[in-house]
Amino acid sequence: MKKIFKTLVIACMGIMALAACEDVPAPFALPTEPENPSENPDANDGTVAKPFSVAELQSHQTGTDVWVHGYIVGSVPAASDGSSTYLENMTFTATGANNANICIADTPTESSYAQCVAVQLPSAVRAYLSLASKPENLGKEVLLKGSADNYYCVS
Repeated sequence: MKKIFKTLVIACMGIMALAACEDVPAPFALPTEPENPSENPDANDGTVAKPFSVAELQSHQTGTDVWVHGYIVGSVPAASDGSSTYLENMTFTATGANNANICIADTPTESSYAQCVAVQLPSAVRAYLSLASKPENLGKEVLLKGSADNYYCVS
């Protein structure tokens, strides 16, 4: 009798286990996209893993320790009278380049200053990145980290 009872209990447990695995539809629909469209998990966030593009940096001009990916396309020349200069004065060549800055863009052949951002170079990296020191850097891809401030703004 005990053997029959154990067999019956095991059989019932097996039936309940199989019934528990039945595909029951959810009481609600699963979302297919984020509720807040601005919270895109694939969006660049300015980290080293997901650096901003130049276009994204132009719209996120705040923050420290921000990473940006781009190509060196020129520099903003130093003003001969010591006055402030503007991004639209940038040159798209290495000839006469300013040692203190570079301009980067999303493409290595960019020719519109509106698609560029100027990057102030700390003295420690000028010998490696500036077009005045290394004209062969024109068109080179860079990944840079710094403060996203308005530097050499558009007039």
